Amino acid sequence: MSQGSQVAVEPDIQAGMFKDIDEYVEELREAGYEADYENVWEGTSGFTAIMTVNGETHAVFEGQSHGHLVKEVKQGLRHISQ
Repeated sequence: MSQGSQVAVEPDIQAGMFKDIDEYVEELREAGYEADYENVWEGTSGFTAIMTVNGETHAVFEGQSHGHLVKEVKQGLRHISQ
């Protein structure tokens, strides 16, 4: 590696971790991905959202009173073309 070069660290999530969905979308966009999410259920106790990256389903998030839970990673970033 040449002097002064940096290795970009891609955002990463795993099922069971807590990660703010809006912050994660911003991290993905800054890394060059087209990221967005859609709430498929909303209620007084939280939400369920499907996140897409580059048009492919990436993860399911569950909003809870104590944070945003990564419920399931459908497809890791390695499998989604940038």
